[in-house]
Amino acid sequence: MEPMEDGKDSPLARVSDTGGPIISQTEETPTAFKDTHGTAPHSLSVSDHSSTAETPPFVFEIGTHVSCKFRGTGDWRHAQILSRKEDDGLLQYYVHYLHGDKRNDEWLAERLIQPREAGTSKTTDATAMEEDTEARNIDKILFGCHWMNCWYSSPFPPEILGDNKARVMHMCEYCLLYTPQLSNYLDHRKVCKKTAPPGRSVYCKDELAIFELDGRRHKLYCQCLSLLSKLFLDGKTLFFDVENFYYYVLTVKNHEGRHCPVGYFSKEKQMTTNNLSCILTFPPYQGKGYGRLLIQFSYELSKRDSKYGTPEKPLSDLGRVCYYAYWKHTLIAVMHNNPSCQSLKDLCDATGMLPMDVVVTLNSLGMIQLWDGQFQITVTKSGLDKLYKGLRTPKVEVDPLCVQMDNPVV
Repeated sequence: MEPMEDGKDSPLARVSDTGGPIISQTEETPTAFKDTHGTAPHSLSVSDHSSTAETPPFVFEIGTHVSCKFRGTGDWRHAQILSRKEDDGLLQYYVHYLHGDKRNDEWLAERLIQPREAGTSKTTDATAMEEDTEARNIDKILFGCHWMNCWYSSPFPPEILGDNKARVMHMCEYCLLYTPQLSNYLDHRKVCKKTAPPGRSVYCKDELAIFELDGRRHKLYCQCLSLLSKLFLDGKTLFFDVENFYYYVLTVKNHEGRHCPVGYFSKEKQMTTNNLSCILTFPPYQGKGYGRLLIQFSYELSKRDSKYGTPEKPLSDLGRVCYYAYWKHTLIAVMHNNPSCQSLKDLCDATGMLPMDVVVTLNSLGMIQLWDGQFQITVTKSGLDKLYKGLRTPKVEVDPLCVQMDNPVV
């Protein structure tokens, strides 16, 4: 199929007299496609009905430290006010619980907030506060048939969000068009003919497939994918500058024979050792082994390029746990199944892992020592057998015979 970025094959796009995309309010399924930095990539139309509300006589100022009743447990916790709004005459505050995960940030009614009895402080540097944390702009997103609770804020364009009091977004799982309006979303699903991500299929086994996308050639799709992933990744910083990355999208074939994305990882084009920049399994598909499969595929690419690979550092706390589990499992399995593979170079060649990652993992297992300036692997057969028996069988694994890097781009 041809890349969808130009909008020529889509019945949803119209072009203005100046050659740029415009928002249609008269067609049966209105939409707009914009391809400029900071504007709305691949979005369905939305009308803006912004309204202003009078500020009550007494309000907490932005940046004020307060005590809030945490919905998860009902206890009162130290928090900071990041934003406020008036909804149907009721004042609400968006708060961040200090020393807590940002995914717990939430909107609270005024009755659930109290001034701190002592040591009340206010952050006056608004810029510093915004860089540290910001109010989540979308609470839920409908991705195909799955409602997903969002964890973090994502820079969806304000002109698309409009007066989105419901704080929801709807996204087509096949082409990644998005809109806050349910009616537009349902209309689009009736006409969307996409069956798979753009790009080329580089892996296919049973119902699973991986598609390779070039951020330059498939810019709009990759931008939308980045906006979606930011709702669940706190550390992601690139959304619109996607040209220098490859994206590998993992899909599951549904009953219609269409490929539904379940996760992806990105890889910078010019990096010599970093084989992965960002990785995400979408919440409805977590716990199925798809994240591990994507990590394994990134190392399969490194081995095919005759390079040692490693993820971009520093790793997040969750990323560190995932990678250590993968490294540990892989090294133990390779050493157990290949008794002759006992040197550091042998292990790097067999796994595609960077030597330092191998050393760190083996050291944590007590299986390596530095002797006379050289790393020596020290493990007995009985000790290795015990470790191997303790490994869990992966739910899914990459079959190297099913990797197809020579397929044409579609």
